[in-house]
Amino acid sequence: MEQLLASLDLAKFAQKFKDEDVDIDAAKKLSEDDMKELGLTLGARKKLYAALHPEAAGPAGAAPAGNAASA
Repeated sequence: MEQLLASLDLAKFAQKFKDEDVDIDAAKKLSEDDMKELGLTLGARKKLYAALHPEAAGPAGAAPAGNAASA
């Protein structure tokens, strides 16, 4: 988990994951609300979620479903 966080420039959050016993398998099950509860900023949550769930990101440059701006 530490290596993943470091690769995303999020190493400052590594201790929080250790304190809560969150390894890579547990991290894959975290919701964005869980990440927020761990103290991750919005940007950190988005980076980590995308890294843990690459299939949810879709094609490069495409916005995930449900994130389109309403007109």
